[in-house]
Amino acid sequence: MITVHSSYAHDFDRHWKLEESRTESNILLFITKGSLYYWVDKEEVHLQKGEALFIPQGSLRHGASDQVSDHQRYSTHFSLHVQSKDNPWIRNLQRHWKVTISNPDYVKQRYVTLNQQWLAKFPYYSEICQAILCEILSIMMRDKESALTPSIKVGHIMELKKYIFHHYREKILLKELADHIDRTPNYVSTIFKEVTGQTPVEYIQSVRISAAKEILVNHSMSIAEVADYLGFCDPFYFHHVFKKVTGYAPSALLKDRKTIKRKL
Repeated sequence: MITVHSSYAHDFDRHWKLEESRTESNILLFITKGSLYYWVDKEEVHLQKGEALFIPQGSLRHGASDQVSDHQRYSTHFSLHVQSKDNPWIRNLQRHWKVTISNPDYVKQRYVTLNQQWLAKFPYYSEICQAILCEILSIMMRDKESALTPSIKVGHIMELKKYIFHHYREKILLKELADHIDRTPNYVSTIFKEVTGQTPVEYIQSVRISAAKEILVNHSMSIAEVADYLGFCDPFYFHHVFKKVTGYAPSALLKDRKTIKRKL
């Protein structure tokens, strides 16, 4: 999905300038000290400590210091390979955007690890760099979308998710979710899709299947027992939902469980 081409930490003084050029790959910048200015396709972007900027491949960009202070930033160049047009990454990575990071210390720590792996070239460094960059981008996209969503809606979704986590083994009706936050079923359906990208039913199924995967690998229950434990009406429907969510049948995890037991 992601191919990292380079990743470095940079310290620049107040006289730094970047001449205008067209980007050969996607670029992610994360500012950890000071501030600077970027121009992406002629649009000015002021970046400060704790903020990040995504620049898509092919953009015309140049930059300059604010002429007042030194600055420090992390910079990663990468390619993105996504087939499905419905993938949320496509929606977020078509044009440049800036975001204020909600947990900059954590993102900086992840970037430190990313750059260590990139510079040291340890075995599997490429795969590790891809995984870390994927995590960083996901955090930034979540912060970006949260900033665009009214806080009251986010609060309602958090309450609904808590309710689902406590009742996912039961049959959860849309009206129950609506009553839980004193809103209408239509409101719940609308904000759930808007904030999470999933319908309430899809989210409930993803929670149940996540639990099913853990049980199938780490416990001795059969597929039928797991289906019943998680509130599915029958094993055939459980099999259908499991494969729809994961892309493979639940029986595949039983094979993994047998392999683990043989090794033990």
